[in-house]
Amino acid sequence: MKRSLCLSLSALLILAAFSACKPQEQTAVKITPEPEVSAVSEVTKAPEPTIVPSEKPTTEPASTPESKFEKLDIPVYPDDELLLNNFIVQIGEDACQFSRFAEFPNKLDYVYELYPTKALRKASTGEEYLIYESQSGYREYVFLKHWEESGLTVTNGFPIVVGELLPYKAFEELKVGDTIESVGKIDPVAELYKQKMIEVHGYVPEGAASSAARGYPITSIHYLSDGLLKIEYEMLEDSSLVISKMVYSPDYTLKHTVGEVINYRIEPIDLPER
Repeated sequence: MKRSLCLSLSALLILAAFSACKPQEQTAVKITPEPEVSAVSEVTKAPEPTIVPSEKPTTEPASTPESKFEKLDIPVYPDDELLLNNFIVQIGEDACQFSRFAEFPNKLDYVYELYPTKALRKASTGEEYLIYESQSGYREYVFLKHWEESGLTVTNGFPIVVGELLPYKAFEELKVGDTIESVGKIDPVAELYKQKMIEVHGYVPEGAASSAARGYPITSIHYLSDGLLKIEYEMLEDSSLVISKMVYSPDYTLKHTVGEVINYRIEPIDLPER
C-alpha cells in the first residue's frame, strides 16, 4: 500500500511540474501615446478654474466683518485742565526723553491718580493708549510703554490731540518761516500748542533754543486723515514762533530723539465724531 501511495504522489509531482512549464497567456496592455508638448513663448496661460459640482456658486455679496473693537467710555475734562494745565501729560512734550531718567515722572499710576480713565485701547498696531475728551470736543490720546525690567508702565512719545480730521493736502502751502498762527488757521490744535508753550510754560528764546539743541524743539503734532504731521518751531527774539522743520509720515510712525519708533495710528472707532 505504501508503494501505491508513493506512486500516486510521484504522479502528482510530475503533473505539477508539467503545469508550471506551460506558458501562461499574456494580458494585452494598451499603451497610450503621450500628448505632444507645444512650445510656449513668454506668455503662459493659466489653467481654467475647476468647479466642484457639489459647491454651488453664489451671487450674494460677502458680508463686511464687524469691527473687533467696542466703543469705550471716555471721560470728559475741562479744556484748560486736560490740555493746558496738565503737567503730567503735556502736549508738545516727548515723553521718550524720560527713559534716560533715574526716576520716571511719567508713571501711569500718576496719570490715573490725576486723570482717571477706563478708556484704555490695545490697538491693532500693538500700541496701547488712553483716551480723554475735553469739554469742547477735542480728543487726547496718551500712548504707553511697559518696562519689563521694572514692571512699570509709563507714558510714551507725544500726546496726540485731535479736533477735526484734515488731509495732508490742507497743509501743503505751509513752508519754513511761516508762523504758528498760519498753522492755527488750518488746524486750531496749533493754538493749543502756542498757549501751552508761551502762556503756560513761559518759554523764552534762550530756553527754546537750548531745548532744541538737546533734540526737543517746540513742536505741534497734527493727526490727519492720511498720516501724521510733525511741525517744529524756532522762537525768535520777539517770542514769535516760526516753522523750522516739517515731517510728514503717511503711515503714522515717528522716530524719536532717543531712537524709538512709535506707531500713532488710532483706531477709527476712537476718533472724534465730528
